[in-house]
Amino acid sequence: MTLSGLIANADVELLNSSGTVLLSSTNTGNADESINTDLVAGTYYVRIKQITPAETFYNLNLFAGPKTQMLEIVSGSGSPDPKNLTAVGNTLYFTANDGSNGVQLWRSDGTTNTRLTGINPSGFNPANLTAVGSNLFFTANDGTNGTELWMYDGSSAQMVANINTSGNSDPTNLTAVGSKLFFSANDGINGRELWVYDGSTVSLVQDIYVGTNSSNPSNFTAFSGKLYFTATNSTNGIELWSSDGTSATMVADIRSGGFSSSPSKLTVVGNTLYFRANNGSNGAELWKSDGTTGGTSLVKDITPGTSGFGPDNLIAVGNTLFFVTDSNNDFQQELWKSDGTASGTVLVKSNLSAAPNIGLGAFNLAAVGNTLYFTTYDTATGLELWKSDGTDAGTSLVRDIWQGADPNSSIPTSLVNFGGTLYFVASEPENGTEVWSSDGTDAGTQRVSDINPAAGDANPTQLTVVGNKLFFTATNGINGTELWVIG
Repeated sequence: MTLSGLIANADVELLNSSGTVLLSSTNTGNADESINTDLVAGTYYVRIKQITPAETFYNLNLFAGPKTQMLEIVSGSGSPDPKNLTAVGNTLYFTANDGSNGVQLWRSDGTTNTRLTGINPSGFNPANLTAVGSNLFFTANDGTNGTELWMYDGSSAQMVANINTSGNSDPTNLTAVGSKLFFSANDGINGRELWVYDGSTVSLVQDIYVGTNSSNPSNFTAFSGKLYFTATNSTNGIELWSSDGTSATMVADIRSGGFSSSPSKLTVVGNTLYFRANNGSNGAELWKSDGTTGGTSLVKDITPGTSGFGPDNLIAVGNTLFFVTDSNNDFQQELWKSDGTASGTVLVKSNLSAAPNIGLGAFNLAAVGNTLYFTTYDTATGLELWKSDGTDAGTSLVRDIWQGADPNSSIPTSLVNFGGTLYFVASEPENGTEVWSSDGTDAGTQRVSDINPAAGDANPTQLTVVGNKLFFTATNGINGTELWVIG
């Protein structure tokens, strides 16, 4: 709590339900007062005490949130540098270096951290952590078989398959579709192609670009029980494909004649798959597909001509697709929405000379319920937190956290939906870079951590929701970059 705006001396006290004073702040004069403490659930009271005969106005600000605590991996100032934070059920898996075993696989329940592997300390380097049911899949190098596909089943880690016996298969794009794990890999014979693990067997789905050439599958997305992705073959260029795990099929040859439409930004909204593609006539534009050739079509030619950036930052918010694009080739990104029809693909806010339609437009997009939150630039406030319900009137600044025009910008990042509330990272001059939360209102947008009060910048990153806990990495200026948790 903080007591500010004083013109005379006043103190603030925190009392329990019996009226006993637990803590007080007693600064002299009209200095601000504050109390910051951890409490168990219960009823508490706040008392403002007049110290001098003079009366005073004051602003009392109260905030209660879940506790923030460090889950230290390496004692002292060393940094284990936790990365690859991934949820499997209610357990967090991640990678870290404790200084003795190299980068290994770890897990945390929010109270205790446990190192799970101690393989090849000089270069095990787990990466690409992906959950499939209750199992965790990842890539790693045991020092003997190269970088291959591994699995942790809750009790032990084991290599799933040595796909390239003469080198590294380097699996990438690990994606769960139901109980199957799809990925791309290079077996040293067929080039980089599509592979699948069905729970018992690892197999090449199809040599899409026949021979030693690579089809380079990428942009993996689960949709309608299948994997959708992009790949190239000797005839069609880079196009949209799908697979059920037994074979692969090109969905549509959007740009015929051996040229590439280069689909990207694959995003599922309900029963529709949206993506960016270039058919050679309209430039990079918004497309959609129901998974069939006949059901794959251009949504709308938004930007005239064949140049332009094309749609970016695609995100589903309820049944609506939001994205940014430059509709008039003025190098200013604008916020748009679509219901899948040309007439329903429109600017969210009509003024092209104001936020969120200037500069980079909307970025760091996140959905909480039917509300879109994002970071955008406004001439009066700099880069701050905004929200939108899809209407012109309902698209507005949430709060100017670092008050004033640019360069006073809080630059919200790592936006996540945590229990129906937006959590994110932002900066302001008094407390540096910390974790914040917002209910979409100015008053309900609050800083929830003060991890590095001395140096100012805790620099939280990788906000990851695991059950009823929010994990992230940060530094308090003393212990290096460690794992932290709220909840």
